[in-house]
Amino acid sequence: MAHHLQTYETFRLVVNEALGGGDAQPNESEAIGTFEELARAFTDIGGTLG
Repeated sequence: MAHHLQTYETFRLVVNEALGGGDAQPNESEAIGTFEELARAFTDIGGTLG
C-alpha cells in the first residue's frame, strides 16, 4: 500500500509541475484529486487521453 501511495504522490507532483504548479507546495483545494479532473486539465491544454 505504501508503494502505491508513493507512486501516486510522485505522479501528482509531476502533473502539478507540468500544469504550471511551480516550486511552491500546491494548495490542497486546487490539487488534482480525481482522474476526471486530470482528464479535464489535459483537455484544457489541448491534450487527449486514451
